[in-house]
Amino acid sequence: MDHNLIISQWAQDNGFVLNKYNKNSMNIEEVSYKFSNLQELTDKMNSINILTMSYDAKLGLIKKTYFIKLKFNKDVIDDLIKEHIKTGNEEKDSNVYNYIQDVNLTNSITVPDLMDDSNYADSIEKNTGIWSYKLSQIDENTEINLVYSVRNYTMLICIFITLLICAGVGYYIKKIKNR
Repeated sequence: MDHNLIISQWAQDNGFVLNKYNKNSMNIEEVSYKFSNLQELTDKMNSINILTMSYDAKLGLIKKTYFIKLKFNKDVIDDLIKEHIKTGNEEKDSNVYNYIQDVNLTNSITVPDLMDDSNYADSIEKNTGIWSYKLSQIDENTEINLVYSVRNYTMLICIFITLLICAGVGYYIKKIKNR
C-alpha cells in the first residue's frame, strides 16, 4: 500500500480528491468529492459500491427537506483493502489488515442550511455533522442518516407578494366602498 491508507490511484480514478498531511504527529488522509446536486452524488456513491446512498426530498410551503441515508458495504471495503495489501506473506498481510481495521475514520458532512435530525456523533457547527469510528466497527448495519432543510426563499417571496397584492386589493375595495 506504499504506506498509504487510501489507495491514491483508486481515489483519482473515481473522481475523488486526495489530500495528505501531518497534524499533531498523525498522518491524515482526506478524501473529498465535489458535486453539484444530490442526484450526482448519489450516482457516484452507488457506482463505487463502497456504500449505498439514497435520498428523498419533500417540498413544504416555506422549505424543502432532504432525507439522506448512507449504508456501508463492509464486504467491498474489506476486498478493496485486502486487494492492495498482498505482500505474499499471509501473516504480514493479516497484521497489516488488522492495523488498518484499527485506524480511526471520520466522516464530516456539511449541508447548505441547518441539520434538522441525524445520527451523528458530534457537530462542530449547526450545519455540519461528524461521524467517527474505526474500520473494524463498520458492518452491514452501519449507516449515516441525516435530515436537513433548505428555506424556499422563492416561495416566501411569492407569499409576501401575494399578501401585498391582497392588501392592496382590499385597500382599493375599501376605498371604493367609502365613496
